[in-house]
Amino acid sequence: MGEQETEEAVDTALAHLRAGRAEEALAAADEAVDADPDDARAHYVRSLVLEQLKRIPLAREAAERAAALDPGRPAHHEQLGDLWLDDDPARAERHYRESLRTDSWDLRGPKRARVLNDLGVALSAQRRGREAALAFKAAHLLDPSLKEAKQNARASIRNLARGAALLVGVNLLLKGAKTGKHAARLEALAPYKLWFAGAMVALLAASWGIWLWRRTAGMAQLAADEPELYALYRRLEAEGKGRSAAT
Repeated sequence: MGEQETEEAVDTALAHLRAGRAEEALAAADEAVDADPDDARAHYVRSLVLEQLKRIPLAREAAERAAALDPGRPAHHEQLGDLWLDDDPARAERHYRESLRTDSWDLRGPKRARVLNDLGVALSAQRRGREAALAFKAAHLLDPSLKEAKQNARASIRNLARGAALLVGVNLLLKGAKTGKHAARLEALAPYKLWFAGAMVALLAASWGIWLWRRTAGMAQLAADEPELYALYRRLEAEGKGRSAAT
């Protein structure tokens, strides 16, 4: 089978896959791979079919082969990220980052936004909330129509805000209680009134903390931890402001 026949077999596999005929798609993909074992697209499509059939280990092997044959193709690394996301988020993260690096010249497509969103999911699964928030926000800026990224961005920033506000509130409550205790000893004032005042200050500080984190999402720390994602986020943000100003 020549190159043209291999391409036809790959296209046939894709057609069967889109129509929901996974077994027929696998037969066509196997035919393409047998005909040309060095065809990266054939291995990639075979991986998609195997994923649909829930044969995840085999799907990973096919995607690894596709990435080895054509490492510059971002879809191959994205597929590997998807296949590892549930079982090994750290490994999925590496593949998503590789996908973004190999496609750095194309930062506007909705597909890049989906990869950034999936990267955020992988980071969130590793309890790296600040980095996840930045990835989600970058995805939303890249494709405002991607509701999933918008929802994830809001949720991740809200979680950051709660954590920051809680820390501020607890510290101030403790300080307020301590201050009230000492003041009561020194001035014989009612300790409950002072504690209540400290609680009110803590509540105001918590509200301020939520507002601050919602606005900044820890950008300074994120810039230090994730310079590549931060640079992408700033670029997309600047482009968005430019489009708004033009209109």
